[in-house]
Amino acid sequence: WIDVEPAGQGEVRIRIRDDGIGIRPEDLPKVFEPFFTTKKRGEGTGLGMSICQRIIENHGGRIELTSEAGKGTEVIMTLPVRLNRTSAQGSAAEGITVGKD
Repeated sequence: WIDVEPAGQGEVRIRIRDDGIGIRPEDLPKVFEPFFTTKKRGEGTGLGMSICQRIIENHGGRIELTSEAGKGTEVIMTLPVRLNRTSAQGSAAEGITVGKD
């Protein structure tokens, strides 16, 4: 499932959770390392999570990952909210809505 919620002053939190096989505890600390993969040769580059982390951090956010083998994984991304400007005077756009469906 995917959930979006306010995460404190000026931040939004996006949670993505699955009920897959999870990540082994010994692999969890390595997930954000470039080229780390548990897949067979030719099935993945091991760059996906490393690239995600860099993009999120470059936007002033952070990413966390929790997992339990056999039960699934949750990725939590926290990003700053940025209001769009609507005119040359610089008034902020109104009505940013964050909530659950």
